[in-house]
Amino acid sequence: MKSKNFMKVWKYAFMLTLILAGMAFNGKVVKAADGEIKAVTIKTGKEGLDNSTYTGKLSAVGDDGYVRGSVIKVTTDCSGLLRFHYQGNNSDIVSITVYSDEGLTKDIAYTSLNASSKTEISMGLSISKAGTYYASVRTFEEEDIDFTIAADIYSSDDDSLTEGKSKLVTLLSNKDSNFYKITLKSQGIVKVYTTYANGKKCYADVDIYEAAGGKKKLVSKGESLAEGSVTGLAQGTYYIKLSNGSDSYYSIKYKFTAINDKSGDKKTKAASLKLGTGSKGLILAKDTTSKEDWYKITLNKAQHVTITFTGDVTGDVTLSFYDSENYLFGGLYINEYTAKDSAIPYVGNGNSKKLPKGTYYVKVTKDGSSTSGAYSIKIQ
Repeated sequence: MKSKNFMKVWKYAFMLTLILAGMAFNGKVVKAADGEIKAVTIKTGKEGLDNSTYTGKLSAVGDDGYVRGSVIKVTTDCSGLLRFHYQGNNSDIVSITVYSDEGLTKDIAYTSLNASSKTEISMGLSISKAGTYYASVRTFEEEDIDFTIAADIYSSDDDSLTEGKSKLVTLLSNKDSNFYKITLKSQGIVKVYTTYANGKKCYADVDIYEAAGGKKKLVSKGESLAEGSVTGLAQGTYYIKLSNGSDSYYSIKYKFTAINDKSGDKKTKAASLKLGTGSKGLILAKDTTSKEDWYKITLNKAQHVTITFTGDVTGDVTLSFYDSENYLFGGLYINEYTAKDSAIPYVGNGNSKKLPKGTYYVKVTKDGSSTSGAYSIKIQ
């Protein structure tokens, strides 16, 4: 009994020595690259690890010393958060050290595990570039240990996004940033959806840059929103920048809606509206506050009308309603918090609430430089 207790104390003392010293294998005991795996790049969260798993044995037979181990070569296609998943065949005390060199002299991560066959133990580390790494699995146990180890990685590389498809990504720190390329074949609105990988609300910056002359030009500053941040964009190539987050996993995707804007850019070129038919308009992120969208409608008789103004916008947008003599009846207002506004313009007493026969004009403007999105006008 005393001998067994002594051995247990000695095992834990030895493991502590490994933790403090980060010592490498004795070259006579463990040869490099007993196995090789390629880390699975996580994109949707549904990827399996079957093709990225190494099965090994730490054999108690023939060891010259109590420390026994195995080395697994690991390759990655990207930088990011690299994770190892270990599972043993019994209650094992093992250590996993990750090295950046084949000689096992440059350790970059270490963990000690009290693992069992019923539990998968994971460890993760940030790597700043794609490449080859080496994971050593060591133990001080006196019996054979069968184990499996697999690896996956959440990318922190710049990449591209496919419209409507979520991608799981990571930021290595709150100073890290990633750019995701998108290409729009027509003008419209882009909604960017960002959450943590588990679907919960996250806090990060989501900005949009335009590709201009080989450089990136900021066109819209935004924030991470599970319900989507809206930006009005012209046809072209853009980059969605994710930044100011933490070393965590994110889900990011975008959706695009084309908008056929037929508004006139001044009163004399106002686009015609039909009674009872809606008309859509687009406010681009790069539009100035002096930009105006004009519409007109002609009433062939005095009648009751209702103006409805709706939108999917970021920022404040104003609709102004005039008669042909520039008399302002009033305004309607929408923003990201108020998606709909309506009014009944009229002339005369409040009982009839009718507009006289004639032509009337609608002007739509953005109230701030960062405002953009799509809107709809309907008069009925």
